Amino acid sequence: MRAFRVWLFLGLISACSSDNSPADGGADAGNDVTTQKDAANDATQGTDTGTDATVKDSATDSPTSDASDAGLMYTLTINDYLSWCNVSVNGGQTTSNPQPMQFAPDASVALHGDTANSNAFYWGYWQAPSLADGGKDTNMNVNITMNGDVTILACCPDLNTPLSCP
Repeated sequence: MRAFRVWLFLGLISACSSDNSPADGGADAGNDVTTQKDAANDATQGTDTGTDATVKDSATDSPTSDASDAGLMYTLTINDYLSWCNVSVNGGQTTSNPQPMQFAPDASVALHGDTANSNAFYWGYWQAPSLADGGKDTNMNVNITMNGDVTILACCPDLNTPLSCP
């Protein structure tokens, strides 16, 4: 509510500080479009609906006021090699067929991976150019920051085979 009052106050200052008087010094308030427009906006903006105007970029991202990234979203694509892994994103539903997801710039995304069938496969690694260890991370839990579109591989090889996925 404070932010709204500050905006409303600034709107009034803007309306009051406009000097659209005619060059001859005469007062022509009836034709002062700026004042009329600001007054109309102040009247319509003055209603408090009780809703929170804070906008979040994603479920795990903090509120933002940076207009430069408004509407910009990056895509996270997870390739689950032959669907042999179970993957969850930000604690969501576990799936062996993850769909591409959209995230705001700089969003932190938590990934969890495990084998889809421990009788046939074992957890291998996540692979993406942005990960440490030459792009492979054997931790089941990794966090990535969305600084652009990201494609990551989830690898769960067959039991009793070397740790690799093509």
